[in-house]
Amino acid sequence: MSAPDNSKPAIGFSNIFQMRFGDNDVLLEFGVDMNPEQPGQLVELNARVAMTPRSAKILAYTLTKTIESFEQRVGPISLPPGKTEAIDKSLEGPFHTAKD
Repeated sequence: MSAPDNSKPAIGFSNIFQMRFGDNDVLLEFGVDMNPEQPGQLVELNARVAMTPRSAKILAYTLTKTIESFEQRVGPISLPPGKTEAIDKSLEGPFHTAKD
């Protein structure tokens, strides 16, 4: 049995994602919103990643630290008006979605 070839991992772009979770897993779906004029109406899904809640928490921590470091070097990343409120509201339902 030979070792897997990790020299050419797939690289993709995503400007929209959806997150769902159960008791034992977290599912992240990444895609491209093909029509910014009508957000969420025409989405091309290009990747799904399933992980344990523990791995998701490690990912969240790592992303937070990476973004903090980036902002210290480059400056603050601004979010569109009302974005954090929309994210908070989306977390109240059974499906969790966030979009740029």
